[in-house]
Parts: sequence; structure tokens; C-alpha cells
Amino acid sequence: MSNDFIPLSAPLGIPGSSYMVQLGKVGSTWAVRLAKGNDVLDSKVFHDNTGDDPPNANNLVAWIISALPIPNLNPYQIAKSVGFIRQESIRRNEEMKRKPAVPMKDVKEVELTKAPIEKKPSTSPGWVQEDNTAEQKKAAHRILPSIPGSGSSTPSAISKGTACQSCGTEIRFCPYCGKPL
Repeated sequence: MSNDFIPLSAPLGIPGSSYMVQLGKVGSTWAVRLAKGNDVLDSKVFHDNTGDDPPNANNLVAWIISALPIPNLNPYQIAKSVGFIRQESIRRNEEMKRKPAVPMKDVKEVELTKAPIEKKPSTSPGWVQEDNTAEQKKAAHRILPSIPGSGSSTPSAISKGTACQSCGTEIRFCPYCGKPL
């Protein structure tokens, strides 16, 4: 019988404290451990539970309350955490029965002999044509409208009846001053 703790649930925090609880197996019996950070503070092996069912949730909650040095912890919050780790450990126990774990001494080390070759993108230009910088400058150069009242309106833009007298815009209402034309 192996004395190593096999975790069947992730360590889950206990609300209202900085402690974590984790459920697992030692050999074929269920065990629970209490940890703070990476340090295991206390653990208990439930010799009555050697089957597939983990220990009763009430027993786990009572052990956690007795092991923690913090008074006035909410047992309901602890019971919720215990319920989560019980469900996870039951699920992982079923997975381990279907697919047994391979011991670390049987695992082979594999060395990478050759670095994988990365595919480089092709340098062909593709279907996109590159623009000349002169064409880009022409497209970037645009004529801004003149500011009303600055006297810089072009006389060619002013026509009878459809252009604003102050800015030269050819519409029915001047967008700058709002006067009808």
C-alpha cells in the first residue's frame, strides 16, 4: 500500500480564510488535506471509506472546522467548497478507473533531435498592387473649403442664385451661415 497522497481535486480555498482543502486518496482509502500556500498543515485519512464514494460531506466540514484555528467560520460556505471538491474528486476517480495512471519511472524521456522547421511566408507580391509615393501624395492633397468672411472665396465658384454670396458654396442653403440663397 502506497503512502503517497494522490490528489483527485484541485486545492480549493475556504471562504473567510487563507487556507485550502484538497481531497484525494492514499492507496485505496480517501484522504483530505488542509494547506496554506504550498505548506500542508494537516491531513486526515478516512479508513472507513475505501470504495469509490468519498467521505460524507458533514464529516469533512466537521474536520475542517476542528482543524482550522479560526473562530466563527461559516459552515455553510465550507460545505459549499467541500461539495465542489467532492464532485471533482468523484469525476476524476471515475476517469482514473477507466484510464490508469502511468508511474513516472515508466515514462520515457524524449529528446528533440532537430528543431522544427517554421514555414516562412512567401515573398511574392500577390494580387495587391503597390502604389507609388507620388500617387499617394496626389490623393492626400485635397482642397479645403474657404472660411466665410475671410475674403478668400473663388469668384468662379459663385454663380447666380445657387451659390452663397459669402462662401461660394453651390447649394440652396449655405451650410456655414444658414441663409437661403
